Amino acid sequence: MSGVTPQQYREAAENLIADYRAAGPVETKRHRYRSVLLAHGWCTEVHRLAEAVLHLIDSGYRHETLILLRTMVGTTVSLQWPSQKGDAGAAAVFAEGGRMPRAAAENMQKAFNVPQDLIDAIKGAPVEKTDESEIFRRFQAQCDESDPKRELYSVYRFLPDNKEPPGL
Repeated sequence: MSGVTPQQYREAAENLIADYRAAGPVETKRHRYRSVLLAHGWCTEVHRLAEAVLHLIDSGYRHETLILLRTMVGTTVSLQWPSQKGDAGAAAVFAEGGRMPRAAAENMQKAFNVPQDLIDAIKGAPVEKTDESEIFRRFQAQCDESDPKRELYSVYRFLPDNKEPPGL
């Protein structure tokens, strides 16, 4: 990475954004529909965030891009899961989405004076369990599977503490 200039990073990002916009509709086989739909949504998010990062940098808001860059890295790594596991990975993602409100309710209950009936309603909602759920919840495990040397996770952990985003 040390031999790559910020301009080369920017050109690569601009090319990826342009290629994605020009790609057209996504087609898939019926048995891969859930995973492709989920992955396409996340892929769209990453490309839109990349475009927003370039606009922010051009407007003098380089530091403000850090949270977007962290989200892009996390989403890109997470994309490995439904891509490799297919519908089982997609089911795990959906199950994790159902678990998150319960965790938020526990945090709200500790921090604020939230009515108990609201907490009970949130915690009482059914949460789907899948074989993949436990693995999906552990971001480090995802990084280990897609990047055994943990380089991606190092970049991910570094982003919020950095004063300037790398490249771009």
